[in-house]
Formats: sequence, C-alpha cells, structure tokens
Amino acid sequence: MTKENIIKESKRKKFARIAELRVNNALSKINLIANIANTKFYEYSEDDVQEIIDVLQDALFELKTKFNKKPNQLTLKFSLSNKIEDNESKNSSYNDGQDSEDQIAA
Repeated sequence: MTKENIIKESKRKKFARIAELRVNNALSKINLIANIANTKFYEYSEDDVQEIIDVLQDALFELKTKFNKKPNQLTLKFSLSNKIEDNESKNSSYNDGQDSEDQIAA
C-alpha cells in the first residue's frame, strides 16, 4: 500500500486492515503457546498451565473493556449514597439499647 493510498484510506478500512494483521499475529502466537503443551518435549505443572491461561484471559478481558468503552465516558462511578446507608445501618445497630447523641443533648 502506497503512502498516498494510506492517507486516503478511510478509518473503517484502516481499522479492518490493521485488525486483520494484528489478530492473525495474536492467533499465531497463541498457537505457538499451544505447542508447549506437547509433553514429549516439555514438562509443566497444572499451576503453570493455569498461570498461562489466567494471564491470557486477563488480557482478553482488558481488550473487551477497551472496545466496550464509549468515548469520553468514565468507567468508574462514585456514590456516597451507599456509604451513607451502610453507615446509618451500622450506627443504628451500634446504638441499639444506647442513647443517641440527640437524646443525650436534649
């Protein structure tokens, strides 16, 4: 692909071209990892296998997260309402059978 064609290439076509290359490269690397499952040439424990699978699953989860994000949207949300409700329920159970500060002040 020439430099002129790349400049004129749409974002969608650019995505498709690069995605195809990168996904095929990733699949090729995963197949290389699968090759070490051959016990004729390699020795490993179940813990080793689980560690490999866990790190690959974590990477896939990160990938999914990045594709599911909407631009300019925070993924984390903050709310005090749950903490206030939790504290009120803790305080009410803590103060059961005891005078509350309001009753003492009155």
